[in-house]
Formats: sequence, C-alpha cells, structure tokens
Amino acid sequence: MKLVAVSFLLIFQLIFGNSLSSQCPQGSIASFSGDNCWYLISVPLDFIYAERYCLTLGGHLASIHKAYDNAFMTVKAKELFSQATRFAIGGNNLRSQKDWAWNDGSTFDFENWANYEPSNSTWKNCLHVDVGRGKWYTSECTIKVPFVCQKPLSNSSSTMPTP
Repeated sequence: MKLVAVSFLLIFQLIFGNSLSSQCPQGSIASFSGDNCWYLISVPLDFIYAERYCLTLGGHLASIHKAYDNAFMTVKAKELFSQATRFAIGGNNLRSQKDWAWNDGSTFDFENWANYEPSNSTWKNCLHVDVGRGKWYTSECTIKVPFVCQKPLSNSSSTMPTP
C-alpha cells in the first residue's frame, strides 16, 4: 500500500509539477514535501568535502524524513546521476557507532535501509543511496560520489557556487 501511495504522489508530481520549485534558487528543485530546496551535485566528492560545499550554499547534505521525499529524490538522482550507482546524503554515525544522525541536526525519524544494513562495520560511517532503488547503504566516508545538498525553503536565496 505504501508503494502505491508513493507511486501516486510521484505521478501527480510529474504531471502537475511542483509550484514550490519556482521558490527555490536556480539550479535547485523543491523537495516533494515542499519544505526544502535540493541541489543535486554530480561532481563526486567525499562526505566531508560534500558537506563543506553544502555549507557554502547555506545548507547541509540532505536529510530524508518521508518515503515520498526519498522516492522523489531517487527519481531525480536517476535522471542527473546517470553514470553513478550511489549518491551521498547527510546520514552518518560518526559520533556514535549505534546511532545514526543527520548533519543538519534533525531527527533521524525515517529509514530506508537495504537488506542487512546498516552495517556494523567501524569504517562504514556514512550513508549512500542506491540510484536505482533508493535503498540506503553504509559506506566509507572517503568514497567520492555525487551528492544532494538541502536548504530550507525559507532560507533559499543564494546562487550556486562551483564545487
């Protein structure tokens, strides 16, 4: 049932568009929920440098709190990151091996882990999303992949710097 609802939302979005996108800066798109602007950056960077880049935009690596935002982001990533298999968002367990957190400090209240994830490996502390399925995987933070920055819609008046 959840899959049907997410599919319906994505089809609705694709047919009617998102009026909030016009409120986001050029080079970004509105999240499906409409509360954030996303910058999908195809230049591969490691987790630390990707977060630094997002900070220059006035945001952080993206945090996901709803299934339909995860699905919508995956659709957009599939369009823009055609050469990549995974991309980074702001989930990590760098402070505590057992507790996953978002870089922006928001509550880690939604998960979309692949089977057998999250890994308990002490060196896989960052979250990557599978471009094809939207499932989440733990990964080494030093691996360079495309990434998604997120900026609150209310704080979205800036230009996009070059990574």
